Amino acid sequence: KIEMGGSAHSSYAVGAVVIAGGAFAYVKKKSLPSLFGGLVVGGAMLIAGGLISSGSNFNGHVVGASGSALLVGVGMSRYLKTTKMMPALPMVALGIISSGYHLQKAYEWA
Repeated sequence: KIEMGGSAHSSYAVGAVVIAGGAFAYVKKKSLPSLFGGLVVGGAMLIAGGLISSGSNFNGHVVGASGSALLVGVGMSRYLKTTKMMPALPMVALGIISSGYHLQKAYEWA
């Protein structure tokens, strides 16, 4: 039996939130880019959680940091285009927090 490490929980949670956000945007506004982006970034975070759970901690945290950085970039781009705070700034905040966490953990496992 493989037990999930505490680090994997955050990756799974961020992945689920991002996928749900993309799906919500698609249902509400028929936004295919939001759906696609949510699936890609959320999927990357789920993969990161899987890597961490399987013991590939460094690689999992690198994937998690990359997915989180992508979330920041997309959120900033959306905010600069629309100047609407929702959902861009929560995306950026989540991405910054997650990026910082995963970079710190990757450094610890390097």
